[in-house]
Amino acid sequence: MGSNILDVFNPPSKSNPGNNPDNSTDKKLDEPCLQCLTVSSAVMIGAGTYLASGLVFRQKEGAPPNPNVTKNWKFAVKGFGSFVLGLGIYRGIAAARMYFDESAAKEKKLE
Repeated sequence: MGSNILDVFNPPSKSNPGNNPDNSTDKKLDEPCLQCLTVSSAVMIGAGTYLASGLVFRQKEGAPPNPNVTKNWKFAVKGFGSFVLGLGIYRGIAAARMYFDESAAKEKKLE
Protein backbone atom coordinates (compact mmCIF):
# COMPACT_ATOMS: atom_id res chain seq x y z
CA MET A 1 0.00 0.00 0.00
CA GLY A 2 1.49 3.31 -1.04
CA SER A 3 1.41 6.70 0.54
CA ASN A 4 -1.74 8.75 0.20
CA ILE A 5 0.05 12.12 0.29
CA LEU A 6 -0.94 12.78 -3.32
CA ASP A 7 -4.60 12.24 -2.44
CA VAL A 8 -4.30 14.99 0.17
CA PHE A 9 -3.11 17.59 -2.32
CA ASN A 10 -5.04 16.22 -5.31
CA PRO A 11 -8.16 14.54 -3.94
CA PRO A 12 -9.87 11.99 -6.19
CA SER A 13 -12.88 13.28 -8.08
CA LYS A 14 -16.32 12.69 -6.64
CA SER A 15 -17.59 11.57 -10.04
CA ASN A 16 -15.50 8.41 -9.89
CA PRO A 17 -16.30 6.65 -6.61
CA GLY A 18 -14.10 3.70 -7.58
CA ASN A 19 -11.00 5.67 -6.52
CA ASN A 20 -12.04 5.54 -2.88
CA PRO A 21 -11.36 2.12 -1.33
CA ASP A 22 -13.92 2.77 1.40
CA ASN A 23 -17.06 4.05 -0.31
CA SER A 24 -18.95 4.44 2.97
CA THR A 25 -16.75 7.25 4.36
CA ASP A 26 -18.79 10.06 2.82
CA LYS A 27 -21.97 8.56 4.20
CA LYS A 28 -20.52 8.32 7.72
CA LEU A 29 -19.45 11.97 7.71
CA ASP A 30 -22.99 13.16 7.02
CA GLU A 31 -24.64 11.15 9.79
CA PRO A 32 -24.94 12.80 13.22
CA CYS A 33 -23.46 10.93 16.15
CA LEU A 34 -25.11 10.58 19.55
CA GLN A 35 -22.03 11.67 21.51
CA CYS A 36 -21.63 14.82 19.40
CA LEU A 37 -25.26 15.80 19.90
CA THR A 38 -25.11 15.15 23.65
CA VAL A 39 -21.93 17.13 24.25
CA SER A 40 -23.00 20.04 22.07
CA SER A 41 -26.37 20.10 23.81
CA ALA A 42 -24.75 20.23 27.26
CA VAL A 43 -22.35 23.01 26.21
CA MET A 44 -25.14 25.05 24.62
CA ILE A 45 -27.41 24.65 27.64
CA GLY A 46 -24.60 25.67 30.00
CA ALA A 47 -23.45 28.65 27.96
CA GLY A 48 -26.99 29.77 27.19
CA THR A 49 -27.94 29.64 30.86
CA TYR A 50 -24.86 31.63 31.81
CA LEU A 51 -25.55 34.31 29.21
CA ALA A 52 -29.32 34.46 29.73
CA SER A 53 -29.03 34.72 33.52
CA GLY A 54 -27.00 37.91 33.33
CA LEU A 55 -24.06 36.53 35.33
CA VAL A 56 -21.81 37.89 32.60
CA PHE A 57 -22.42 41.39 33.92
CA ARG A 58 -22.03 40.55 37.60
CA GLN A 59 -19.48 42.73 39.38
CA LYS A 60 -17.71 42.60 42.70
CA GLU A 61 -19.29 44.31 45.70
CA GLY A 62 -18.59 48.01 45.81
CA ALA A 63 -17.33 48.21 42.24
CA PRO A 64 -18.76 51.05 40.19
CA PRO A 65 -21.01 50.00 37.29
CA ASN A 66 -19.35 49.76 33.93
CA PRO A 67 -20.50 52.76 31.84
CA ASN A 68 -19.94 50.87 28.57
CA VAL A 69 -22.60 48.28 29.41
CA THR A 70 -25.92 49.72 28.31
CA LYS A 71 -29.37 48.27 28.87
CA ASN A 72 -29.61 47.46 25.17
CA TRP A 73 -26.34 45.50 25.29
CA LYS A 74 -27.54 43.53 28.32
CA PHE A 75 -30.81 42.82 26.55
CA ALA A 76 -28.97 41.64 23.42
CA VAL A 77 -26.63 39.33 25.37
CA LYS A 78 -29.50 37.88 27.39
CA GLY A 79 -31.51 37.38 24.21
CA PHE A 80 -28.61 35.61 22.52
CA GLY A 81 -28.21 33.45 25.63
CA SER A 82 -31.88 32.50 25.47
CA PHE A 83 -31.44 31.60 21.80
CA VAL A 84 -28.41 29.40 22.55
CA LEU A 85 -30.28 27.79 25.45
CA GLY A 86 -33.17 27.00 23.11
CA LEU A 87 -30.80 25.46 20.56
CA GLY A 88 -29.25 23.35 23.31
CA ILE A 89 -32.66 22.05 24.34
CA TYR A 90 -33.51 21.33 20.71
CA ARG A 91 -30.27 19.37 20.23
CA GLY A 92 -30.88 17.54 23.50
CA ILE A 93 -34.29 16.44 22.26
CA ALA A 94 -32.69 15.32 18.98
CA ALA A 95 -30.09 13.32 20.93
CA ALA A 96 -32.76 11.67 23.07
CA ARG A 97 -34.80 10.83 19.97
CA MET A 98 -31.72 9.35 18.29
CA TYR A 99 -30.92 7.27 21.39
CA PHE A 100 -34.43 5.85 21.65
CA ASP A 101 -34.59 5.16 17.91
CA GLU A 102 -31.28 3.29 18.04
CA SER A 103 -32.34 1.26 21.08
CA ALA A 104 -35.66 0.39 19.42
CA ALA A 105 -33.81 -0.71 16.28
CA LYS A 106 -31.49 -2.91 18.36
CA GLU A 107 -34.47 -4.51 20.12
CA LYS A 108 -36.14 -5.12 16.78
CA LYS A 109 -33.01 -6.87 15.47
CA LEU A 110 -32.96 -9.15 18.52
CA GLU A 111 -36.51 -10.37 17.88
